[in-house]
Amino acid sequence: MFFHAWNNYLLHGYPHDELAPISCKGQKVHGNIFITLIDAADTLAIMGEWSEFARTITIIERIRNFDIDTNVSLFETNIRILGGLLSAHVIAERKLKGVYSGKLLPLAEDLGKRLMWAFTPASGIPYGTVNLRYGVPIGETPVVCTACALSLSLEFGYLSHLTNDSTYMQAAKRAARVIWSKRSSYDLLGNHIDSLTQEWTATASGIAGAMDSAFEYFLKTYLVFHDPFWYQLFIDSYTAVERHVNYNGWHILVNMQSGTVNSPTFSSLQAFWAGLQVLAGDVFRATGMMERMSQLVSVLPFLPELVNVNYWSFTESRDWPQRPEHIESMLAVYQATKDPGMIEAGFELMKRMFDFTRTECGFAGIRNVENLELQDRQESFFLSETLKYLYLLFDPDNEFNGPEWVYTTEAHPLPVLPNLSRQSRDQFPIRDPPLSDKDPLDEYQWQREKIKWSREQCDAVEYRVVKNLYSLAEPDGKGTRWIRDWGYFKKPVLDR
Repeated sequence: MFFHAWNNYLLHGYPHDELAPISCKGQKVHGNIFITLIDAADTLAIMGEWSEFARTITIIERIRNFDIDTNVSLFETNIRILGGLLSAHVIAERKLKGVYSGKLLPLAEDLGKRLMWAFTPASGIPYGTVNLRYGVPIGETPVVCTACALSLSLEFGYLSHLTNDSTYMQAAKRAARVIWSKRSSYDLLGNHIDSLTQEWTATASGIAGAMDSAFEYFLKTYLVFHDPFWYQLFIDSYTAVERHVNYNGWHILVNMQSGTVNSPTFSSLQAFWAGLQVLAGDVFRATGMMERMSQLVSVLPFLPELVNVNYWSFTESRDWPQRPEHIESMLAVYQATKDPGMIEAGFELMKRMFDFTRTECGFAGIRNVENLELQDRQESFFLSETLKYLYLLFDPDNEFNGPEWVYTTEAHPLPVLPNLSRQSRDQFPIRDPPLSDKDPLDEYQWQREKIKWSREQCDAVEYRVVKNLYSLAEPDGKGTRWIRDWGYFKKPVLDR
């Protein structure tokens, strides 16, 4: 499947951003900055296609710089292009020694400098659009989505690490600090903010589009760089979401100031949340969310963009644009539970993609999940995320499935950096974890004590393993809490 999509992109789509798989031609979508070429490169490496990976890097190296008079999305360019360049560079340095010239890093740095123009000096919050030659376009709206401003820290942080220039991470961290300071008394964020006035322009709060990857980057940035600032942001925001946005297992939109229901809708973009919960150690909630999503794909071929969970009706958004989030969470839950049902579910979705979306020139998105009408677009993330996560699901022993890799929101793997604070502590004896003093009135205390100990004594990777281990256990330490009754379903009661 991957090579059918990839080869047809190179034949009919390149050098444009994407392939139109029905009309068999390229199309400009994101400023014609080689989106699919760069976004999908590291998928070749993960699949072990080293010759094609090396050839693709050679093609990318022909790009001298990004001095292009085109307006681009800060968010999309960062996660697809900058993330793709950094990941391909790191992998090539490890796997193509003696072949790779190292030219992707200067190219990434050139792009990073141009993306820095989006930041407003006064507030620290970036604009959502930037011209790669001239900076922020004249008359550009200062309103930016929350995820757009808060999903920079992985790529900017790694660029800082590789270039020894802290400017990029400092900018991402400042934006996060400023926006988090504008949270409500419920610790909820809105979904759009004015980068000049620092005022919220949209106060609906949830985990779907315009907010989703912000939470993801809070945790993953901590796991990669070990800065407790990001960990605290994640813990506080995650707690607030589960307390105020989760209604009987369905995450909907609420008013950030009051916590009251704004819109009882489920978005397919929310499907990433279960995978994030696994990464955070909350496997029990993650499996519950997977159960609910299984209800939708048992009656529909794919998750639609939006569903009203109060009346079980579709909104006007009935499309499936080849999104990866559902499969991403399948992979995470499988890694935590080793339940073969996740592989079976992944295979079923792959078969549906092949049967319903394959065209002569690639794979198309679905315009309407009810009648399977196709749309003439093959998204770059279909190659960089959807098929990549499927491949990793079916290849559990793949080296890129290891805990030393953290995936960006565009599925670009970045290595976890050494925890220097932990290394400096290793010269001192490490105390034993608490095993006693269990409060009989609190059956979970022993778990919390061990998790607290592991956070204090272990590096990010070890802490994640320990937390996952104990979140899988029953209070008495026996068995696992993996919901197997896929037929169970409870309609949410939205009365708050």
